[in-house]
Amino acid sequence: MGVLNAGSDAFGIPNRIAGCDPINHDFKHNPATFMGYVNVSCFDLPRVPASMLSLCSPFPNDPKGLGNSCKNLLGNAGRNSITGPHLFNFDASLFKNNYVRRISETFNVQFRAEFFNVLNHPNFAPPLPFITGALFNENGSLAGGGNIDRLITEPRDIQFALKIIW
Repeated sequence: MGVLNAGSDAFGIPNRIAGCDPINHDFKHNPATFMGYVNVSCFDLPRVPASMLSLCSPFPNDPKGLGNSCKNLLGNAGRNSITGPHLFNFDASLFKNNYVRRISETFNVQFRAEFFNVLNHPNFAPPLPFITGALFNENGSLAGGGNIDRLITEPRDIQFALKIIW
């Protein structure tokens, strides 16, 4: 994330708007923004003051229409500055050993109960990449991406087993 992808410039970086959180922390609960993990409104095209416009190659589709966007300028957003949702998983296992001395000194029938994702916490995958590999297309329009469309862990799972050890 953070690549502007302005033409052949693979290292173009957008401007990050000060005071704006680039992560939508309510992406799981708000149906209007569901799956929109990256808050794209916190990023803008790199811009220059009017005195430097002659040195600039402007974007044709500036979303704000200000006319001072610049393809040949790097923005202030850091590379890999957005992390995906955190992973939280809690597994547990209980077992009971039942030694059967009538068969052998070491013969054991073990009952096992195993619980995976005990708290049934949803763990979301990283955000989808932007279509062009960038936040903005070459013409300055927003590229599609930054959404989350799947889980990376299974829901709660419980299994029971009998294990014979001799």
